[in-house]
Parts: sequence; structure tokens; C-alpha cells
Amino acid sequence: MADPFNVDFNIGIFGEGRVGKTCLIKRYVDDNFSEFEETSSNADAFEKTLTIDKTVVNLNIYDLPGQETYHQLAKNYMKGLNGVILVYDIITKGTYEKIDFWYEQMKEALDDVNKIPFLLIGNKCDLEENRVVTKEEGLKFVENKKNMIFYECSAKSGLNVEKAINELAANILKCNRSTNEENPSNSGAEKKADDDNKGKKKKKKCYLF
Repeated sequence: MADPFNVDFNIGIFGEGRVGKTCLIKRYVDDNFSEFEETSSNADAFEKTLTIDKTVVNLNIYDLPGQETYHQLAKNYMKGLNGVILVYDIITKGTYEKIDFWYEQMKEALDDVNKIPFLLIGNKCDLEENRVVTKEEGLKFVENKKNMIFYECSAKSGLNVEKAINELAANILKCNRSTNEENPSNSGAEKKADDDNKGKKKKKKCYLF
């Protein structure tokens, strides 16, 4: 059997502060959760490796601060992304209303927003009794948006977190393969995985600005 191919993809996660972006990524990467996660004031990078259709996919996930003070920092990371996660929480209406802002920022930064797979997450669905954003509102946002999927998740319980981000990764891989078929010169993006990388534990990286 041939060795699997190896690809690297960059994903950015965006949304307002306190919606649980860092908690979602830590749940996905390390399967842990902390009630007292500090609000990010810098760009953190997390890594995770998974196998999709015999292809080893290395995800570099950039966790960007959502506070207005850091919007320019977040915007600097938008170019060059292979996939995007937008997050609001279902108990704070304003975080959902701000998703339009983040999507418009993407449209300005990316050459063609329709060619980049998106994942919209409504986080904190474990707090159902405090819900103010309906599931239908989340579904409405993704209507008529090419390459965008929607999940309600809970970083606390882990509900749908792995499923949602794995589906995004699969969509990125599919998009990458389609691009390579249209432009064969790009096919070098897939290369055989080095044995040294197999089973290697991925560590969090932190970039301070």
C-alpha cells in the first residue's frame, strides 16, 4: 500500500471575545476544558494531525483575539488561510450579530470568499436554558453561502466539536484537491509524509505581538 500523502492547512478562528474560541480549540486539540480560560490578547497557534481518505492532514489553527483593540491583528492573519471558523455563543445576541462583521472582513481580505471553506459555530449550547440565539438563526446565516457549514457546539461537554472541525478539514482537503486538478502545478502541496512525523505529539505555539 502506498504511503499516505501529507498536507498542511492553515485555519483561523474568529469571533468576539468570550465566545469560547480558545476553549473550542483546546477541546479539539487536547480534549480538555477550563472554566477559567483567560481572554486572548495575542495570536496563539495550535496544531493537530488527522488522516482523511488516506491523506495525513496537518492543521495549523490560529486563535485570534476578538476584542476591537485587536481587530487589525486578526485581519493580518486572514490572508493565506485555507479555512475559517466563525464563532458566536448562543447566550449572547451581540456575538451572533457581530458574525456579519467578521464575514465582511473575510470578504475584504480574501481573493474569493466563496473558494474558502467556512465553519460557523454557535458555542455554549450546554447553556440551553439561557439561549437567546435560535438554531434557526444560525442556519439562516449560512443560507446561500457557498462552502459554509453550521454546527451548534459545546466546548464544555465536547458536543459536536470534533465532528464540526473534522468536517471543515475534509472540506478544505476536497477544495485543495479540486484546485490542484484545475492547476496541476499546485499538486506539489501534497507530499509523502516523513516517517519522523508519524505519531509526533503536536504542541501549542504562541506568537506575541
